[in-house]
Amino acid sequence: MNIIAIGGFPRSGTRQFADILNGDPSCIIQGEIHSDLLRSLAKFALEADKSLVQGRTEKAFSARRIRFVLEAYRMVSKTNAEPLVWDFSQQNLGFKKPFAEHFFKELEALFSPSVDRIKLFICLRNIEKNFLSLSGAFGYSPRKFKKGIVTTDRALIEISKNKFFEVYPLHLDSFIEKNDDAKGDWLVQNIFSKLNLDIAAEDAFEFYFKKRNGNKTPAEKIRGPITDAERKIIFGDRSFMKHVASIEARMGVTLR
Repeated sequence: MNIIAIGGFPRSGTRQFADILNGDPSCIIQGEIHSDLLRSLAKFALEADKSLVQGRTEKAFSARRIRFVLEAYRMVSKTNAEPLVWDFSQQNLGFKKPFAEHFFKELEALFSPSVDRIKLFICLRNIEKNFLSLSGAFGYSPRKFKKGIVTTDRALIEISKNKFFEVYPLHLDSFIEKNDDAKGDWLVQNIFSKLNLDIAAEDAFEFYFKKRNGNKTPAEKIRGPITDAERKIIFGDRSFMKHVASIEARMGVTLR
């Protein structure tokens, strides 16, 4: 079984790529949960590990632990619809959560007793476009925006030392720039091949086409160009831009 986490920058394709994966019958990717609940689930799982430490109880719990974790996640996921039902016979199960990498310690606590590693996809986007999208949709200030990016860089540095995580970049700008004839190949190369899934490019494109614009920013929340003051706070911050450069080098992408 592959456990998949789709993280990275908010408004950088986490939902779109989760929807694309859900097009394949072997994948079930849930929506996100609140950060405090993720921390609570990890703490509860660790407490259960300490309590169920002997005899047949331990063996029985170990066998069903992954189901407990995944079902608990499903029941508290943020969705207005009924959460997807897990099929534990399927090969690829997981969830999307922007900035999932910030919670790498919690993810390891939740899943390390049950699987050898997590496949962690990091969604990335041009810094200016990402800020404008977050500012328009959620009122992000430049300082709040920078804090999230800096924390991602620091998390990725720590994750790179941890063999429990296989990390793969998903560069939204790169995907968007592809014409329709090339989008399927991009999805196969950057997502499905990482899961060892033999998906035809035509099928991958069909998964995308059915769910395209599923999380498109409403027109009333599309804001104008970045202001000179915002540009100075973001791009004039040398320390912040070093973190951006660090992410670019580590992920092999261009964000400027």
